[in-house]
Amino acid sequence: MSLVRRYQLAKFWNAAEEFLHHLLVVKQPTASDSSSSSSSSSSSSSSSEGASSSSNRMGMPSTSQNHHLKSGTASDHLTSAISKFREAYNQQLTRVMYMAGTAMAPALNKAGLEDRDALEKLVVRTIPRPSSRTVLVGDVVAFNSPLTLGTSSDTNEFIMVRRVAAMEGDEMVAASSSDSEEQQVEEHLGEVPKGHCWVLADNEDLKPPEVIDSRTFGYIPLTNIVGRVIYAASTRKDHGPVINNPASVEADQAIIEGEVDVDRLCT
Repeated sequence: MSLVRRYQLAKFWNAAEEFLHHLLVVKQPTASDSSSSSSSSSSSSSSSEGASSSSNRMGMPSTSQNHHLKSGTASDHLTSAISKFREAYNQQLTRVMYMAGTAMAPALNKAGLEDRDALEKLVVRTIPRPSSRTVLVGDVVAFNSPLTLGTSSDTNEFIMVRRVAAMEGDEMVAASSSDSEEQQVEEHLGEVPKGHCWVLADNEDLKPPEVIDSRTFGYIPLTNIVGRVIYAASTRKDHGPVINNPASVEADQAIIEGEVDVDRLCT
């Protein structure tokens, strides 16, 4: 299958996921929701006219009216879901952000090792609803930092980039050197909780508190993840795909082909 076709399918499945989420997860308005306000106002007016045993006199919809309301709300909900599909399909699957610092060097922003002010442009494939199906060990992900989440209306300022080292269900093991013998001692720390992952900086020369990652803030919720970094560019001569999990690299090839404009990215 050609990359163009794969790109179109990726956009379709992304839009289909939005459609199904809105249709099945987002609460559908009910007939009682639609009639609650009118029922309240009608009941107050009927009480001033005197008591009545008729449900219509008490402001409650008749059986035929209730069926019409249910049909109307279901139809509106489906129309809204279709609108979400179209909106998602017409949107790009990627966004561009800048990265500074050397936490992910040399994989990202290698120039930062020599120039403290160096920046690198990153193309991030957005992941609307991250899960163990869409985020894999080895992926470089952009995410909202758990240390600052919710402290500002502009969360872009607090987006971090790190590599996923472990996913939910993975056993966490810490290795340390024994004082008495020249051997590694393993300490089992338990499994990564469901719906979370463990992320680390690539730069092995940096250790906390010089660098901030899961060794500082612990596991991060998958819902914090904004997307996967799929392409990086420093200059017209220094740019290319980011090394992620092999399965992710394969899945992202069509997205790079469809949306990464190197000339624009490197200007």
